[in-house]
Amino acid sequence: MANLKGAEIANHKRKIPNNFEERLAKKEAKLRELELDLEEKRKEGKKTEALLKRIEKAKLDIELMKNTKEYNLTTSLKSYTDPKVYAKWAAMVEAPLDKIYSKALRKKVQLGFEEIG
Repeated sequence: MANLKGAEIANHKRKIPNNFEERLAKKEAKLRELELDLEEKRKEGKKTEALLKRIEKAKLDIELMKNTKEYNLTTSLKSYTDPKVYAKWAAMVEAPLDKIYSKALRKKVQLGFEEIG
């Protein structure tokens, strides 16, 4: 979300993908399917913890997709943000850098990561 705010401030707009609505509809259909599965499991008295986590993740994914519809988040990540900041934060919260930086981007900013150790 911080990266989105940076993209909004820097006006890193992009052309909305042609298949955006189709992809969004597919994700929303999957969410509805998960919610129906949840209702069935509850009726059967089965455990639902894992399914609840999947539903929460799907909801967050849909919200992020809607919020980032017209913004390019990778522009600020590769052009304006010091990779050392992300590397330190990722180490602090034990987040894998491959979830933040793509393989190509990690290769481009490798120097910044090497300085962290």
